[in-house]
Amino acid sequence: MKLLIVNNLASGFRDGAIYDFMRAFASDGDEICVRCTDGNTDLADFLRDAENFDAVVAAGGDGTVNYAVNAMKRKGLDIPIGVIPAGTANDFAGAVGMSREP
Repeated sequence: MKLLIVNNLASGFRDGAIYDFMRAFASDGDEICVRCTDGNTDLADFLRDAENFDAVVAAGGDGTVNYAVNAMKRKGLDIPIGVIPAGTANDFAGAVGMSREP
C-alpha cells in the first residue's frame, strides 16, 4: 500500500500518535509518505499528488481534517481518506462515531 499522511504538528497536544498509527498500520513493503505542517502551509500543496496514493490520512484537528477532505473533493479524488484525531476537541471524529482520542 502507498499511503500519504498529512500531519499537522501544531494540532492538539503534539503527542506523536501518528507514529503509533504508522507502526500499527504498516506492512512489509508499504510506502508511507508523511508531510508535516506547522499550520502555515496550504494543505493543497501537500495533496498535490494525492491521486498517486492508495489512501490519504489527515492527522490533526478538525481544521486539518476539514481542509484535507474538501481539498480532495475539489480535486475530484475518489480514494479513501482516514482520520487520526490529533486535535484538541476532535469534534469531527466524535460526530462520526470515532474516538476523539488518537
